[in-house]
Amino acid sequence: MFEQHFTLKDLGRLHHFLSVEASWTMDCNLNLSQTKYIIDLLQRTNMLSSKPQPTPMISSSRLTQDGSTDILDASLYMSFVGLTRLELAYSINKVCQFMHNP
Repeated sequence: MFEQHFTLKDLGRLHHFLSVEASWTMDCNLNLSQTKYIIDLLQRTNMLSSKPQPTPMISSSRLTQDGSTDILDASLYMSFVGLTRLELAYSINKVCQFMHNP
């Protein structure tokens, strides 16, 4: 029925979509991951050797625009928004609040 109204093309099984990697298990379960995206992001920011933290940002921190220095490459700052991990949701929200002038 859907095919009657739209032209469709079967591209096979999903492997990668919008910085999310998809892999299939033997019992046909779908696993989604952003491992490659995160490693690329850590490499671009020279943070690949950083130690992991259980909480990426302290929730009581107050961020302001006052007293901050301008960032030369705002596109690098904006690339953090592509992460969709739940444990980063609070930090990503804070990054987005300063997106217009990082």
